[in-house]
Amino acid sequence: DGGAQEEVRKHHATDPHDVRPMKTEDHRLLVTHWIERQTKGLAWDKDLILHRQALYAETEDQLDHICTTDPQLYWELLIDALHTNQSQEVLQALSGRLLLLLETEPERFVPIVEAQAKFDAEFRELLSWLLPLEPDNAMWSRIRNAAGKVPW
Repeated sequence: DGGAQEEVRKHHATDPHDVRPMKTEDHRLLVTHWIERQTKGLAWDKDLILHRQALYAETEDQLDHICTTDPQLYWELLIDALHTNQSQEVLQALSGRLLLLLETEPERFVPIVEAQAKFDAEFRELLSWLLPLEPDNAMWSRIRNAAGKVPW
C-alpha cells in the first residue's frame, strides 16, 4: 500500500536537513554482527556443555546507545535486521528491542508501527512476538489492531 509507505516515510523525515544516508556500511555491519550474535551465539564445548559465545557483544551496547541518542536510526536498524533475517532467535530479540522503543517513545513510534504494519507482513509477524506488560491499555490496543492476529 503506497499510502502507508508514504506515511512511514513522513514519520522518518524528522529533520529536513538530515542528509545521513539510511544505510551506511557501518550500519549494515552492525545489523549483520547483531544478527550473527543472535543466531550463532551458542556453542558446545569439548565437554558437550552449551555456552554463550562472546560473539560481537559490543553490538548490544551500540544498539542501546543508539536507542537513547538516535531513536529514528534505532528504528531503521530494527527494520533492516527484520528484513535481513526472520529466524525465531532474531524475532525474539527484535521483539524485546521494539518493546523498549515503544515503551520509551510511544507517542512517536506507535503511529510509525501502525503505518509499517499496513504494508509489511514480516513486521506484522514481529508484532506477534511482543510481550506487552499491559496488553489492555490504549497503546497496545492500537498495536494489536495494526498487527491483526496476535497471541496476546
